[in-house]
Amino acid sequence: MVELILFSGYYLSPFVRFFLIGLFIWLLLRQFYNRKLYEGGYIHPYFTDICLLVSTISLSYLFMAEGFIK
Repeated sequence: MVELILFSGYYLSPFVRFFLIGLFIWLLLRQFYNRKLYEGGYIHPYFTDICLLVSTISLSYLFMAEGFIK
């Protein structure tokens, strides 16, 4: 039921769906980069967080502009 409400588009505005999908992508990427990049301790965690957040917002905005997220 939660998935139906979240992805159906009838109950959430486009901005809220944009934010939730972007947050989900960001959390997945963050878990991947946590394992890969700062196991060695060379890259500061805040740097990857900022980069991933900016890239996720840009990617989600691109998907919205192209019509993948309606």
